[in-house]
Amino acid sequence: MDLPEQPKEIQRMSLSLRIQHIVLLTSMIILSLTGLALKFHDNWFAHFVMQIEGGFEARGIIHRIFAVILILVGIYHSFYVLFSDEGHRDLMKLVPKLKDLKDFFRYWRRNITGSREKIPFGKYSF
Repeated sequence: MDLPEQPKEIQRMSLSLRIQHIVLLTSMIILSLTGLALKFHDNWFAHFVMQIEGGFEARGIIHRIFAVILILVGIYHSFYVLFSDEGHRDLMKLVPKLKDLKDFFRYWRRNITGSREKIPFGKYSF
């Protein structure tokens, strides 16, 4: 019995990029929570967040720490994209090409007509 051929698996992000994205996501969520608690200090949500954080002073310290982390991740990512082979190669793959425009219209034609045409995409699509 022959098994159907499995589609080729594409790894979209390296370990370094996954770590960068996790740190970015975490820092943005914490910055949002601590920033909203400051902006809307009269709200029940702000009181809840302040209790978890340990008070107003701790909130400010936590907010500043994660702001620095976010800035450092941004700087690291910039250097990663500009100076590492993998980062620069991925950046160049994100630059739109004529094929992307053609794929876009093929995709829309497929959706409008109900065609089952498979449109091959590489690592990134439009």
